[in-house]
Amino acid sequence: MPKLETLELRYINTCKIWDDILPVDSCIQNLTSLSVYSCHRLTSLFSSSVTRALVRLERLVIVNCSMLKDIFVQEEEEVIKHCRME
Repeated sequence: MPKLETLELRYINTCKIWDDILPVDSCIQNLTSLSVYSCHRLTSLFSSSVTRALVRLERLVIVNCSMLKDIFVQEEEEVIKHCRME
């Protein structure tokens, strides 16, 4: 299993980053630091299943994500509701 511990995302042009359903042994389970910069279409960051996989996350940085409304969302429909297709 990959040991991804630090992830930095910049200028991603999408309304969501991860699929709503992750496998139990997801590659993000060892993530301790996540930084998200200038992802202007991003409306939410974590679904409930992604949140459950982030058991070691200690540091979260979000900068200049102008459309971000929620860091955590409960249902997939909430992400779709906020996402605007262009």
